[in-house]
Amino acid sequence: MPEFNLKKYISEKVIHQSPLNEELEFKNKNEVVDALVNDFGKRRETFYNTPTNKNIEKFYTFNRTLRYYYDLKSGKKK
Repeated sequence: MPEFNLKKYISEKVIHQSPLNEELEFKNKNEVVDALVNDFGKRRETFYNTPTNKNIEKFYTFNRTLRYYYDLKSGKKK
């Protein structure tokens, strides 16, 4: 019986698929934010720290930003 490699399974099956069962289009948070700005007209400052919203970057991690993008794309959020 072949040995099961959990790290390989996670990297191939879980991390590299989007919530819409498509291949992951983005490699980092900057690419996701660029898509949100270009596709949905969102403001870049929303996803990064500014002098007036210093805690927001802790909230918008790569995974949360990616999930937000796919929610907008699928119509779950406006």
